[in-house]
Amino acid sequence: MNNRKKRKPELYLVRTDIGDELAVRKVLESLPTLGWDDECSIPVREETRRDERGSHIDFKMLLPGCVFIKSYEPERIRKTQEMMNDLGRKAKLCRDRDWVKIEPVSIEDVRFLDSILEDNLMYVSLLDMTEENEIKSIVGPLSYCWDKITEFDFDSRKAVADIELFGEVRRIHFGIWGYDDPKIVWLEKKLKAKEICFLPEGCVL
Repeated sequence: MNNRKKRKPELYLVRTDIGDELAVRKVLESLPTLGWDDECSIPVREETRRDERGSHIDFKMLLPGCVFIKSYEPERIRKTQEMMNDLGRKAKLCRDRDWVKIEPVSIEDVRFLDSILEDNLMYVSLLDMTEENEIKSIVGPLSYCWDKITEFDFDSRKAVADIELFGEVRRIHFGIWGYDDPKIVWLEKKLKAKEICFLPEGCVL
């Protein structure tokens, strides 16, 4: 029996300069040290904006400066690190330094990323609001960290939370959706499954 079916791949973080993520991922995917079952990814988020025509969704990088590798084999990562060190010096993969570090992601950080991402995409969160601008309930990724919100504007459909990730505090932008916005299949499935987080009464952001 294949032992890989019993265990999950490990997640590794590759820190890059902001703007170099796609270039670094392209190099990683071209290296012979990674196997066919290794995955290089750049998580994306749904960003919402609102105008006179209603709410709209765009797509942006969730964690600028971060590329991720999922791998079953630590030895592959070690060899990949060696090749990236050499390429970093020769090809200047990152503009501000001549090295690229690959580091394991902690169990706590993996759990958080798993909670907000589906196939490397963070969807919008559905909020039920009162007339007093109090949040009654949340469906979606923001439900896992609503108590970390530092900026919130429901009318603009935006929320920002300060989350401790990878040993530092990162500002995570969340897309917001309302019950008066067009229905989204993903959110409707969550509602049907009653995956709803009800907030304490009187929660004002």
